[in-house]
Amino acid sequence: MAALHFYEKSTNTFQFKCGMLTPTLLDVAAITGLRPVGDHFDPTKTGDKVEVNFQEATFSKYIAEQMGKEGEEVSTEEHVAFLTLWLSHFVFCSKSLQVARMYIPIAQQINEGRLFSLGHLLLACLYEAMGNASDAIKASKDGSKVSIAGPMWLLQLWLNATFETELGLIVPSDYQQEVDEREIEGQRLVRLAPRSLDQDTGRLFMRHMKMFLNFDKFLPRHAPFVERKHGAAWFVEDFPAFNPDNEDEVNEVWRAYLEQTVLSCRIGSNANQYGLVGYLPNCVARQFGMSQIRPKSLFEKLDRMVLGTGVTEKIYKKYMRMLEHYEFNFKPFEYKPSFYCTDGFSKWWSDHYTKHSIGNADQLLGMVESGFIVPSLGKKINVSGRGKHLNSIFYLSYKIYFLKPFYI
Repeated sequence: MAALHFYEKSTNTFQFKCGMLTPTLLDVAAITGLRPVGDHFDPTKTGDKVEVNFQEATFSKYIAEQMGKEGEEVSTEEHVAFLTLWLSHFVFCSKSLQVARMYIPIAQQINEGRLFSLGHLLLACLYEAMGNASDAIKASKDGSKVSIAGPMWLLQLWLNATFETELGLIVPSDYQQEVDEREIEGQRLVRLAPRSLDQDTGRLFMRHMKMFLNFDKFLPRHAPFVERKHGAAWFVEDFPAFNPDNEDEVNEVWRAYLEQTVLSCRIGSNANQYGLVGYLPNCVARQFGMSQIRPKSLFEKLDRMVLGTGVTEKIYKKYMRMLEHYEFNFKPFEYKPSFYCTDGFSKWWSDHYTKHSIGNADQLLGMVESGFIVPSLGKKINVSGRGKHLNSIFYLSYKIYFLKPFYI
């Protein structure tokens, strides 16, 4: 489970206080309007396959090659070609900066109207992308470049929503009417901008680092979608359901939000594209307006840990079969939003992160800031050139925020 972890500043060490935060299916539903229910995407279930033949994979050349004649109706082939481009460039953000053939089965199934949970797949791919980014940063050496791909736009919009106040974000007046009339929260989040535009990358990075290091208390605003004021009817319905006619649908949606499970991040049909990631909402109960007790992980032993796209077809299918019979005793009850954690959780979490102490706060900030200066020249690094000292900054941010999942 990809997650952000926060520490409280103290005299000698960073000690855990606030807790863990991560994008959830509730966040995906709020930001994108995608329902959190449905079958996992299976690339082999495509019906009448529509061939998308292309020689040019770069976006501009692909568009020129696939575009139909002006004045003609859009053909099925052109529609699937468009969806493949859209998925590659705007949704899953392929690493190659080209149209990827692996997205053709998704495009074909969308074109057919086949139902599957795109919200599940999107969140799973974000988790996998964050894990890959963390591993790449950790493994990188001075001077090496780190290429990060995947639906990071979803992470950015989630960060905008969760830390809007801390980041000093506002909606520019030109977009106020559009935001007021929004149908999903993503329409507002994409318009948020800093109060003052600071083009200096070093100062901007340091400001964000200080914000995270000073983040020591979970407040209701850090669970921005609990009230669910904007969205489709299934999203804004009362929970527990006030109207008995809506009870089954509301419970199905909230069961998807709250139940521990594994999500498939499998997009393509090749043998090396099977993948699973853990979804552990009980670790971030406060994001749903609930109190945080000490959570229990799905993965109690290291050899049971789901390892993204590193799983084999056999393991993948084993977990999929298990999910068919894996149920919780889900019984909704009336409650008021609470964002507290128990003493037991606080102590356990603090003890866990004592082992990951990273030293004095001022010392850490000094190390991060020095990463923007070339010691031998005394000049600032050209950030576009990815100087070697930036690598140490990314590695430090990895150590602070993107730590590996824990076991109970």
